[in-house]
Amino acid sequence: DAKVSAPSFAMSSVYSLVPDAKKSLPPDTSLDGTLALDIAAAGTPQAISLKTSVDLKNAEIKYGKTFEKGSGATLDLSINGTFSPTSAKIDEFAFHLLSSSITGKGSFALAGNQELTLHLASNPVNLREMIALSPENKGLDVEGSLQLVFDASGPLAKPETLSLNGSVSSEKIRYDKFTLSTVKSSFAYSNKIANLKELSFGLFEGGFSGSANVDLSATKTQWDAAL
Repeated sequence: DAKVSAPSFAMSSVYSLVPDAKKSLPPDTSLDGTLALDIAAAGTPQAISLKTSVDLKNAEIKYGKTFEKGSGATLDLSINGTFSPTSAKIDEFAFHLLSSSITGKGSFALAGNQELTLHLASNPVNLREMIALSPENKGLDVEGSLQLVFDASGPLAKPETLSLNGSVSSEKIRYDKFTLSTVKSSFAYSNKIANLKELSFGLFEGGFSGSANVDLSATKTQWDAAL
């Protein structure tokens, strides 16, 4: 039974004690400011209950021209679960970036076929907020939101038999002068068959819908689509 907490962990103190730590970061990458860390563990080596969270709100993060977050912008991650030498079970997963969040749960067997189950879902992700985090793309004239749901199950030892399902939806997405409304999309993949079950949206005062199948099991890819 143990708890570790670091409410204000300063990266500058790490760099002063271990000068090579900063040099080990990828080129054009920096991590400065402070972070908060909480870890709580209980149980036995055969079944450890673990709760952990990392809060990077007061950290300054830069990854080249792809990602840049200043101090004060929300960024945190928490995972609660049970772990053993043969399996891992995630009871709660939560990731927050600005006003967007992704939550989920799942399990993973570390032995045998390595069976996986995973469920992830997001709130409406603000596209303008996300694009503004990229210095090279922040000038794009985009607004709207996307909501995502994703499920996966099956043996990782045989990835071709994994079953994947997901959906993407949005009330409105605008790029420059083009606006997509009531966007709905759902997809699935299993046994090397990819299926776009539904794709529908409104554009130019009209309604569009379509579906498609792609068979990746044959020597030559076969597909059919309708719009």
